[in-house]
Amino acid sequence: TICVRSRHLRDVEIGSVKRNHSIVKCDTQFQGRDVSHAGLLDYLTLAALAVAASVSLAWATSGRGVGVSPDSTVYLHAASSLAQGQGLNAYSRQGQPIPLTHYPPLLPVVLGLMSLCGLDSLEAARWLDVLAYGASALLLGMLLYRATRNRWAALCGQALWLSSLA
Repeated sequence: TICVRSRHLRDVEIGSVKRNHSIVKCDTQFQGRDVSHAGLLDYLTLAALAVAASVSLAWATSGRGVGVSPDSTVYLHAASSLAQGQGLNAYSRQGQPIPLTHYPPLLPVVLGLMSLCGLDSLEAARWLDVLAYGASALLLGMLLYRATRNRWAALCGQALWLSSLA
């Protein structure tokens, strides 16, 4: 059911107090389509594109893996340290474990928890990246669709975003 709040106010008398209330008009039809199915196909199309993007990223990173930077090594070592029960530790230049104080702890914690499921930290980072990539694509497409109610605008915006990261 779609309910549209009108800008016109009407006076409603409640007891002895007179108040202004906006008029609410409800209808089960919206632009000639049944509201319960409006946009479902559009959302499924956006979800299919997001899943395809995730699968393509998983395939692209399966051979060579994800790119690793100096910051990434700190996160990966901290995740491994946490998974081994040694706390959130990074390594100094001499190879000594030191507490992770300079970097945010959420990523190593998530990677450490994923490592407890049997993945090593690098593989956990790869799958977390694949999930985040697909979720971002889906959320962007849904946001664009809700803002415009235009399937093509949402698909084009989602495709542009996906191609800009390649």
